[in-house]
Amino acid sequence: MRVAPAICVVVMLLGTQLHAATPSKPSGSPKAPPQCCGAASSQPSTPDLRGTAKQPLVVNATLPPKSEDEIKNEKDDRAARYKMDVWTIRIGATTLVVLVLQMAAFMLQAHRLKQSVDEMQAATLATQQAARAEQQTVETMN
Repeated sequence: MRVAPAICVVVMLLGTQLHAATPSKPSGSPKAPPQCCGAASSQPSTPDLRGTAKQPLVVNATLPPKSEDEIKNEKDDRAARYKMDVWTIRIGATTLVVLVLQMAAFMLQAHRLKQSVDEMQAATLATQQAARAEQQTVETMN
């Protein structure tokens, strides 16, 4: 929202220039009759210099040239940032590798757990069958 203050400043500057450009007459002097458009004026008109190289409407802001120390500091900062970025990428890639390895380990553990559960179910079924056979044997003996 910097546009509004900038517009206000431009309007105020133009207003002061227009006010300064209009000649003021003393209050006690008689009014002169208005001059006709075709009549030659007694004062030569000066060209409006606003918007020229001498009095530009908009001023271009230019930064001063950087000193050797500033250039060296910026170069060192860029090198340090690049080095830090490389390490960040390496750490991220390493994290992804560890993630994939952990996922493989969890999948292997889940597979072995399923095998263990299946073996336990088979052992339980065999134990139940042995118990039934033993029970039938006892019942036939009685």
